[in-house]
Amino acid sequence: MTGKHKYKYIDPQIVRNYLESEGNKAGQHQIAKWFSDMLANEELRDFTSKQWAKLSENSVRKDYDEDRIHDRIHHLLRLEEAAAIKKDRVKILRFCQRAAAVLIIPLALFALLNLDGSLGSQQNNSGAMICAPPGARTNFTLPDGSEGWLNVGSYLSFPAKFTGKRRTVKLVGEAYFDVKSNPKKPFIVESEGINVKVHGTTFNIMAYPEETTIEVSLESGKIEVLNKRNCRSEESLGLLAPGEVGVYLKESNFFKIDKEKIDSHTAWKEGKLVLDNEPMDQVVRKLNRWYNVEIILKDSQLKDFAYHATFVDEKLDEVLEIFSLTSPISYKKLNREKYADGTYKKRVIELYYDPK
Repeated sequence: MTGKHKYKYIDPQIVRNYLESEGNKAGQHQIAKWFSDMLANEELRDFTSKQWAKLSENSVRKDYDEDRIHDRIHHLLRLEEAAAIKKDRVKILRFCQRAAAVLIIPLALFALLNLDGSLGSQQNNSGAMICAPPGARTNFTLPDGSEGWLNVGSYLSFPAKFTGKRRTVKLVGEAYFDVKSNPKKPFIVESEGINVKVHGTTFNIMAYPEETTIEVSLESGKIEVLNKRNCRSEESLGLLAPGEVGVYLKESNFFKIDKEKIDSHTAWKEGKLVLDNEPMDQVVRKLNRWYNVEIILKDSQLKDFAYHATFVDEKLDEVLEIFSLTSPISYKKLNREKYADGTYKKRVIELYYDPK
């Protein structure tokens, strides 16, 4: 890439236009590619850090930890970026101007303080966004009093006030909802491929972009799952009763309902990582989000294994050691690479088939 700026892999003007809501579709797609490219991602990090440094002194509090905030902003930059760009655009620059601090509390919850003191949200005239970066979970309260939890690597966007005939929120990742009843104004959760329509209900929805399925687990009440592939109308895929799990296959546009133990789908909000006879590639994706690491399967034989386990407060090294002791698996931890600003990239761990 050529130009007067020092960056080789990104064009700062395209990024600047995007942050200031002046970009076009082509620019959005280009930024999505940069997000997923390692070298370009480093330049994005450097550029946004410099934008942070240019902010006026009176735009943020004096008691923030700048290094920690930079590290968390980097997590947000890497958080389901393609899906975020495809949905509502995240104005990172405005986010930096309003975010005052990052708090890491004993329960490993993540929260961003706005200037008004509210936790875990990015607020502006159009609404708010709550984030739970990889390795952290956070709870939330919506404008109508509905509550819930966001699982690791997830974000939830919603208006500052629910107006109109629906209460609509948009989810990327996984969340547990306890929805306040309002028969005149149904609650809608929009995700990739499907919408979930509820009134007063407790339920869990798992809708990570990298997964091949979307799972909706109903704890109490009643919900309807809607297919939104047809932009002109919504098609009902089915009604769920308590104790049922709806599974939507993205590729085939197929939906099924099973009777399952809901506890295994909601245990994450209690700090439990549940593996319910899951294939190894899915286990790896869960571990990557849960521990904010990059685990790589080096041998295809490992994909044939399935695991059933529950981990509570175990460190990643302990989980890896359990895998090694109970399965034909060995692992190798690679040295962490360091960024120019002194922070480190996420840990990389390779898993090998080892019949021992």
